[in-house]
Amino acid sequence: MITQEVDINFDLPEIVTDPVPTYDLIRSAGRVVLNKRLGVWMVPGYEDVLTVLHTPAIFSNAAYGMGELPPILDGAEIMINADPPKHQPLRKVALNAFVRRSLRKMEDTIQQVVTDLLDDPALADPLAGGGEAELVNAYCRPLPAQVIARLLGVPLSDLPDFVRWSDDLSALMDSGQRGTPEHQLRWQRGADSGVEMKAYLTDQINRHRREEHDDLINDLLVANENGILDDKELLATCVLLMIAGNETTTKLIGTSLRLLGSNPDVRRSLVEDPSLMANAVEEILRYEGVTTIVPRNLTQDTTLAGVDLPAGSIVMALLGAANRDPEAFEDPNRFDISRHTSNRHVAFGHGIHLCLGNQLARMEARLALSAFLNRYPDYDLGDWQYRGVFLTRGLEYLKISVGR
Repeated sequence: MITQEVDINFDLPEIVTDPVPTYDLIRSAGRVVLNKRLGVWMVPGYEDVLTVLHTPAIFSNAAYGMGELPPILDGAEIMINADPPKHQPLRKVALNAFVRRSLRKMEDTIQQVVTDLLDDPALADPLAGGGEAELVNAYCRPLPAQVIARLLGVPLSDLPDFVRWSDDLSALMDSGQRGTPEHQLRWQRGADSGVEMKAYLTDQINRHRREEHDDLINDLLVANENGILDDKELLATCVLLMIAGNETTTKLIGTSLRLLGSNPDVRRSLVEDPSLMANAVEEILRYEGVTTIVPRNLTQDTTLAGVDLPAGSIVMALLGAANRDPEAFEDPNRFDISRHTSNRHVAFGHGIHLCLGNQLARMEARLALSAFLNRYPDYDLGDWQYRGVFLTRGLEYLKISVGR
């Protein structure tokens, strides 16, 4: 089969803001397409993406990008870059910790944080006075940061550093071209934040060793003492929970509020019937999921969709494109909260690397959106802008007003 090639810079602002035309371009080129700019193979179709995600022996997560991981991980195997058989005990440890917290207990915590943020003068006063409020920093960002900090058992007074470290480290996992000045600057910023975060989390872990606490770090320490996690894995897992528990949910809530702000009919439906919110969150995840790409490294020569791929190749499963695949979703570019197949999306990945905190993220989004619409059912969008990173799309800022 003739190799189909394209040349795409995913971090162009217009692509980050609206990637759908780019998804369509890739899909029209073929089921497996070479991006000459990055030297990687791209897979846009839903079924082919599932094949990649469900075949870790060939499409390896562990082998991808180890040289590009933040220095804070120090070579430790964590769930995000481990394949079987190492992956299962790591995932089981963290999953058991989440289960111990119980979703019901988490829901009470989230609801309290949501209420406090909506009552905070930083958000409430400008809107009450007919002015504008910026939601990313007043609402979307502090909510998941506070929730994961409470779950991990770290002081809320440390949240500003917590958020900064998370932002800098997550920005390292971008899809931009390696070696550019922008990437080098981003890398150095992430490395510096990694040093600070490592020192901070080491102190927190040592504090938990001295004093027993009822939180996630304590649960992970039990696994450490039982020989399931070594010290490096313990630290790296705390880093993963901090970043994943903060960054992705921040972006999901921000994108959701922008999307509902630009679809007033949908917003009114949710105000009139709050029971629709759970499926609305699933449709938002399908339509505007945060994570757009999952990279994998080929461990052996293989053939996918008739294209021969050599061992060592990087294959990018395009989650965003798969969620807009017309073969999987009827009229995929229509935002429809009554869609019965919305929950078939791959916004959280699939298979053994399905996002561990997916239920927590869903709950945070559902509660955050429901409470916001209950307080501000008729808000108007102001200016908004996406950050310049395609891999995990999220807003830099989102301004709204009420009653203008």
